[in-house]
Amino acid sequence: MSAQTPEMNQQGNRASERLDYTRGKLSVLNKAIVRKPPFCYGMPPLSDSDYTLFYGKEGDAQDKPVAKDIRVELYKLNVYGATSLTFLGIGQNAFFKPHVDTPRSELMFGSLVIIFPTPYKGGELMLRRPGRKEVQHWELDSSALLEEETQPSIAYVAFFSDVEHEVLPVTSGYRGKDSPSSHAIARSMPTNEPTFQHTLSSVLDDPMFLPDGGNLMSGLAHTYPLAKSYPDVEAAKQALKNVEPHLKASDGVILRVLRELSLDASLKIVYEARDSQFAGEMCYVMFDRVIKLPDNDHMIEGTASEYLEEEEGGQPVMAAGIRDHQIVRLAERMDKAKPIAVHWVTGNPKVEQEAEWVRREDPDVVYWRIWIFVRVGPKGQCVVASNA
Repeated sequence: MSAQTPEMNQQGNRASERLDYTRGKLSVLNKAIVRKPPFCYGMPPLSDSDYTLFYGKEGDAQDKPVAKDIRVELYKLNVYGATSLTFLGIGQNAFFKPHVDTPRSELMFGSLVIIFPTPYKGGELMLRRPGRKEVQHWELDSSALLEEETQPSIAYVAFFSDVEHEVLPVTSGYRGKDSPSSHAIARSMPTNEPTFQHTLSSVLDDPMFLPDGGNLMSGLAHTYPLAKSYPDVEAAKQALKNVEPHLKASDGVILRVLRELSLDASLKIVYEARDSQFAGEMCYVMFDRVIKLPDNDHMIEGTASEYLEEEEGGQPVMAAGIRDHQIVRLAERMDKAKPIAVHWVTGNPKVEQEAEWVRREDPDVVYWRIWIFVRVGPKGQCVVASNA
């Protein structure tokens, strides 16, 4: 990288802003430089481009390297320093708390971090993602990698945008990185799709598997950006359908194979609610779209679960085979739609969540956990093209 001049630093200061982040009732000032394209320290002006990248995710046998066309959108330049540079808004021992990138569109699926060849120590990038049994961890010590190179080089890492990550404190020097975001354009067929199709077909042919038919509910492995509300019901339904061609890795494989086997499979949003903060039972209501929820200061009649059940298209669901007082009470009070039994393939929607560091501005687009709802007919029959 070329040497920096006072004029370039002043230009960088004008082209940057200080970001305020919050976590619950706490707040912190992110000592970051947000680049306003096309300016970049010591680098020639860059413009948005289309690239073809290969990506793969370690730790999931279903996710194999796939060729995929994506659009890369230049986003921001961050500088983390061990000492204070007040004119740039950089504090001492700069770091970044654990967070998930804010989705900037419903097509955003990944982030690419490019770390520039500046001398520094510390600033390791930590990645975390809940696995099937435990949380998976990855660490990128870019300062050690760059120190091994004899020529100026960059370090880079790509990950799905719903992966939690943080930057540990920089102990010496200054760590500069660019963070383009990746937006989906096209989808290629993974080579492991035929294997999964053969395995699932064998399960469906087994006479002991749901001999009388039934409903399956499988949570997607990744979360996806959707708006918190839409202007009307049809727009909300279409937005969820638009997610289908952009499903990541094994999520896309599962949905395509289910439909290739003539099963009725569709994406759903599942809401959970309790009648009160003291109620131990959880009610689950399934929708084919994102619904608009009332504001915190808005009073509703009845309970939260009743509010969901009365929303157009709301379908209560319960675990197949469960017969407890909550299910009986729910079934007795339902006038419009009786609960349907589902087999939770990946467990019910209850997820323990911790507060995340997010931008103070309330984003219009957020990450959603989405489910695949599948109707399986009795042996010898298929259930196809249902709107339920």
